[in-house]
Amino acid sequence: MCQFKLGKVGAPIALILSLLFALSCATQTTAPTTAPKTDQPQINNVEINNFGFNPLELRIKKGDTVVWVNRDSAGHTITSDSGNELSSPTISQKQEYRHTFTQSGTFNYHCIVHPSMKAKVIVE
Repeated sequence: MCQFKLGKVGAPIALILSLLFALSCATQTTAPTTAPKTDQPQINNVEINNFGFNPLELRIKKGDTVVWVNRDSAGHTITSDSGNELSSPTISQKQEYRHTFTQSGTFNYHCIVHPSMKAKVIVE
């Protein structure tokens, strides 16, 4: 609990000090009683820039979402190397593609338009 006692201080200074002290007491925060949950699904970003995916390898948990954002002027896709887990349309500059991973595994992917662009998502 905040308390403030004034000695012999002029009224204007006392008023200012009282207001400042009251404001600092009002903005004090207490620690939460429960720890934040770390098992909540997360959103992870992959940037497409300079004809590459960044990061090249991303480790996430099952249930997490990955958002690919195209920062290039050219269009790109996010396409699974095998299977059909990832299958985006061609996304233009400033567009994005989202996918939520519901299964564990390693998901290698590439851009159909630029096959040298490769990366992977590892879902634990």
